[in-house]
Amino acid sequence: MTPPVKKPAVNQPAPADEKKQPEPPKVDAKPADAKPADAKPADAKPADAKPADAGAASTGFTLASPEAWALPLTIGGGWRNFGNDQGMDHGGVNFRVGAGLRFGIGSEKRFVLSPRLFYEFQALSKDLGEGVTSSATAHAFGAELEASYKIHPQWFSVGALFGIGLVHYSAPFGKDGLSGAEFNKNALLFPLNDNGARVDLGLKACTWGDAVCVGAGYAIDTGVNPQPKVIDGTYPPVGFSPGGFKFGLTVDPIRIVENIVSPKKKEEKKDEPKPEDKGTDKPKDKQPQPAVPAVVAPTGLALFEKRAKDTEALAAAAKDSATVGDKDLKDLRTEKDASKQKALAVDAKGMFRQALAKRDEADAYVAELQGQVEKLSGDDKTKATELLKKAQANADEANNQARKAWDSADAAVKAYNKGKSKDDAIDFSDTKPDARGAKPAGTGKPAGTGKPAGTGKPADKPADKPTDKPTDKPTDKPTDKPTDNKKPKEIDFGDQ
Repeated sequence: MTPPVKKPAVNQPAPADEKKQPEPPKVDAKPADAKPADAKPADAKPADAKPADAGAASTGFTLASPEAWALPLTIGGGWRNFGNDQGMDHGGVNFRVGAGLRFGIGSEKRFVLSPRLFYEFQALSKDLGEGVTSSATAHAFGAELEASYKIHPQWFSVGALFGIGLVHYSAPFGKDGLSGAEFNKNALLFPLNDNGARVDLGLKACTWGDAVCVGAGYAIDTGVNPQPKVIDGTYPPVGFSPGGFKFGLTVDPIRIVENIVSPKKKEEKKDEPKPEDKGTDKPKDKQPQPAVPAVVAPTGLALFEKRAKDTEALAAAAKDSATVGDKDLKDLRTEKDASKQKALAVDAKGMFRQALAKRDEADAYVAELQGQVEKLSGDDKTKATELLKKAQANADEANNQARKAWDSADAAVKAYNKGKSKDDAIDFSDTKPDARGAKPAGTGKPAGTGKPAGTGKPADKPADKPTDKPTDKPTDKPTDKPTDNKKPKEIDFGDQ
């Protein structure tokens, strides 16, 4: 389908002869009641004074905010490999608590870093049968760093944890070999009361603003090296490095309180009246803006000048639409593809309706001017009358172009519909606009002013239109013969 020709803009002001709008009044940079530059309000602060929370505002972090703190509490379970070639054969309840800071990074604070101190308790036991149980406990403490990213600002985030510290293993003391912990494939149970190093690795997924999380991790404890004690003496230290998985549910009471309280504070802050609504005497930052005068619609002769140009642009736009419609018709006659033929026919129909809309708009402008011309007088009325004639001629030209566009659309639709079923045919029931200012072919004169063919006599003139030419013979002198366009014979009356 051929793209429509670019239509000229309508109602654009003329660059040269349009009257300039008055410039906005200049407003003094200082209000009328402005104080001298060196005057200071009575309660003014020194120039170098800063608000108490200026540092917080610049960094987005303040210790006074609950958002800056984290207190994760985890309850779950864990297992340890005690070197008995039975995998993670000891397990039990795991509890962990952390406390530290929390930093939101970035404009939306989606990336969060949280350095903390932690304490962890792990209960470990294994049923050996016959009422004998291998049992131990592990107490770990140290420092950890958690990094998380909020995939959704409120409802989903993921994070990773790394921690280092010390761990202390303990087991009941009994020299009979029936109390303590089974480790390193010893047949007897040995007591534990030894320390080692702890390394923690973990992953977690959180929701509700990081208030509730589920996670899993792996604890690596090395260098425990217990020294077994039994009835017959004390053995030398043995290498013992238990490690294993753990999992748990984590809740952060600070995040829970923040999630409950913060929305209420935001609502209260929204409802607070602004300082200017409280009648405060604080000066406003913005200077009063100059008043912008309203655009005044043209009147009088200026309106006629503008509408003459508007109708001229509308006539040109109607011509563009008619040109596109004519090209659509020509392309359709050579096009073989049925779908493209249909598109061209539909476009031609659309071009007619565009041209008709421009004609209607031009007619509306003419009607507007006809109601205004009698309000003028003198030279303005004379000029306005000429401009009205010009606008009417432009509207008539737009109508002429709309008729051409109708011809193209009608021919294009008929060419496409030929041989098509009723369902496939394009409907085009628009009426062709009536002709305006039609002239008889070959005369160049308006209808009704020519001479009848085959006679040498002028055509009968309407009775209500006076003739501009005098008759050949004065009508106030009697005559004995009807006039035949010949000079009457002079009568000699002799000397009187």
